[in-house]
Amino acid sequence: MANRGHRFAHAIGLLDRGLEWAPLDWRLYFLRAVARVGLRESPAEALADFRRARFLEPNAYQLPFEEGKAWLGWQPTLALTAWREALQPQGAREAGIYSLMLADAANYDTRVHDGLREFAHDRPDLTIKYLETATRPQFEAVLQQLMAADPELQRFSPEEKKRFFALWSERDPLDRLLRSVQTHPEWLEFAWPGVARYHAGQHEHEEAWQLVRRYAPQPALPQYSPAPPLAQLAQKFSRSPDDYAAGYALYRAQFDAGKTDDALATLRHFTSRPEAPVYFHYLEAEAWAAKERWERAWQSWQEYQRRSR
Repeated sequence: MANRGHRFAHAIGLLDRGLEWAPLDWRLYFLRAVARVGLRESPAEALADFRRARFLEPNAYQLPFEEGKAWLGWQPTLALTAWREALQPQGAREAGIYSLMLADAANYDTRVHDGLREFAHDRPDLTIKYLETATRPQFEAVLQQLMAADPELQRFSPEEKKRFFALWSERDPLDRLLRSVQTHPEWLEFAWPGVARYHAGQHEHEEAWQLVRRYAPQPALPQYSPAPPLAQLAQKFSRSPDDYAAGYALYRAQFDAGKTDDALATLRHFTSRPEAPVYFHYLEAEAWAAKERWERAWQSWQEYQRRSR
């Protein structure tokens, strides 16, 4: 309680007495170390207590993680040393410790945040976590470093490549991404969102849409049985204009019959409603593409993406 109230000197006295009774209690050493940091005493005594605590509780990543937090804003080198150790035990990755480090360092010590970038070297999982919250200069610096060290992305698993290129695809400018894919065509299956966005930015909407059609997964759609006549489906929909399944069945029948304008009208009945399923925006994109209205297809696809998040 004394630590929480910033009565650090008083806390140290209490902890000294506690350690006389329980000299092997790692918690007391840890709390005394935090109190010494709070007093801004010589780092040596606090560091000695942190080491005693970790010696007594050697397998917990939480201790070096919390130690690193204590040093933030005062001793960046000691913070980074503790956090490097925190990443070693089993379970640290699953706990998302590196993301927590990035968030704390961004709030309290930019010097430590800069140092955390080095932790991600040769670690695709950490690189991705760093890039998720990186500023534009930070992102470009990591990208430059990564492409110099691993130009083939051999250390990345397919899932890590997918996430890496998804992050890159959201960043401007996209010229470097496009050049990278031209050099490595096998990356297109991961990088297609950014390449499509590049083409759209160049008003090459057909090229952008063709990438969507080739790589984007189709949303789950209602079951459709083409048995009822079109007129019967239209009548059913007019009686139940809020019935999504009826609307979808009517759209499919209209689209299959080549009545694309009627199909678009049915879709827009739903895409104008915020509560309607997002797949109607995907279907609207397909309908515009069938009319070779590529820009409208791309715009509907973007709306589908936005509402799917």
